[in-house]
Amino acid sequence: MTDILVLAILIDIVFGELPNKIHPVAIIGKLISIYENIFYNLKNKFLGGFLLFISTHFTILFVIFLLLKIIKSNYLLFALKVFLVYSSISVKGMIDHAMKIYQALSININLAKENLKLIVSRDVEAMNEQDIIKSTIESVAENFNDSFFAPIFYGAIFGIYGIIFYRITNTLDAMVGYKNEKYIEFGKFSAKSDDILNFIPARLQTAVLLPVAQILFRNGLNALKIYKKFRNSLPSPNAGCGISLFAGALNITLGGNTYYFRRLVDKPLIEGGSDLLTKQKILDAIFLYLYSAIFTVLLIIIFKLLWSPNVPFTL
Repeated sequence: MTDILVLAILIDIVFGELPNKIHPVAIIGKLISIYENIFYNLKNKFLGGFLLFISTHFTILFVIFLLLKIIKSNYLLFALKVFLVYSSISVKGMIDHAMKIYQALSININLAKENLKLIVSRDVEAMNEQDIIKSTIESVAENFNDSFFAPIFYGAIFGIYGIIFYRITNTLDAMVGYKNEKYIEFGKFSAKSDDILNFIPARLQTAVLLPVAQILFRNGLNALKIYKKFRNSLPSPNAGCGISLFAGALNITLGGNTYYFRRLVDKPLIEGGSDLLTKQKILDAIFLYLYSAIFTVLLIIIFKLLWSPNVPFTL
């Protein structure tokens, strides 16, 4: 599995995501929408959300199980596994989104808001430049775990089924895991499941982010201090981990009150430092994301060589 993880990560870093029309996560999203239309009609919304969770996982995992059993060629099997991992993570895709926002800030703030809307669920209409910068960095920080580290973590432990199970759960949370009138009960099981799955990797990501923060910005110790102080400060049990690490690494203040679906959500400030929220901080967050992903690849290779030095890579 080590060689599959490494190759998939490198492909993603170099080539980025597939077009949305053919992206497996988009296909998962369409399946979720189909099941949502069926199960949301149940009177017991929590039960409906539970059935949505079970049905989505069973359908996708069963299809993958059949594919892995049907394919006899070792080369095709290897290619399929690499593709499944590659389509379950996002390094270059996240970086590209953040770069578009960074570039748009020099052209038109409304264009920056439109680009920001693609990666956040918060209201962007009334945001000023600093709000946009802060929201972009927070999205990058949260996505390092959600879109990269956590799926790799579960892939390393449970193989292909682990990474796919995580990606389905995370996609469900992104689509129905909201605390609004429509989804407060229906999306509860998916949201709680996502919280549980992210609990360990959200904290374990410190193993890669802290060394890279020290190498890039000489702020590893500050990132650790801010992480210890603020990791449990946000309403989400896991979001505070990544955001506090990035705040400390970049020596900036993140968090604060934010509007979601026209409702003000009270969030504490994560005071990582006194630097101003300039556009450069978006680039710094991108570098921290990218080099932490590369460092993760190096760690995977090192563990492979230490644990199984006599087993060659299957490439």
